[in-house]
Amino acid sequence: SSDVCSSDLLLASLAPLALPALAQIPESEPNDDAAHANFWPENDTITGTSCYQVGTGIDVDWFMIVPGEQGVLTITATVSNNTQGAYGIQIHVFQKDGVTLYWNTSAESHPTPYTSQTSRTCAGTDTLLVEVNTGLDHCEYYALSYGVTPPFFANDLEDNDDLAQATPLAMDTWTEGRIQYDFDDGADYYSMQLPQK
Repeated sequence: SSDVCSSDLLLASLAPLALPALAQIPESEPNDDAAHANFWPENDTITGTSCYQVGTGIDVDWFMIVPGEQGVLTITATVSNNTQGAYGIQIHVFQKDGVTLYWNTSAESHPTPYTSQTSRTCAGTDTLLVEVNTGLDHCEYYALSYGVTPPFFANDLEDNDDLAQATPLAMDTWTEGRIQYDFDDGADYYSMQLPQK
């Protein structure tokens, strides 16, 4: 049996949702580019402020995450702003080169804290860089956390990505595996020894 993944984006607004009681880590400036990204531990909450004022430019915040498991990567965001309306933050997730866009999403904000979640299926375990920024002429105050929900089946033993490295299957035994997760292979090979009559 195997978990076969496809890249889908799931969005859900959860206004009454409260953040779980996680460790809170304030952003540490300067973290205005990928080279100075703050490390963001899984299942911890990072807090920060992003402002865009006319004449002073935009305050962009960068963070580095390393998911510990393949599966559904979910970011929970609680955001408020210093205006009278609904705005939000942009969340751009890049591969570890800091250039290649991996996932683009956002989180809505209001003058009072507003919580939402967004998820990406089939997430891998490679290092990712997260950029947080806001729109013109206001400030956003945010608390972000992320976690991974692993798939039902365990991963197969690598490296079995071609016929030469096929994993032998034991007779009358289940073997679990995963394919098509980000930054992972798209095929697993197995060999079978049929019983002789």
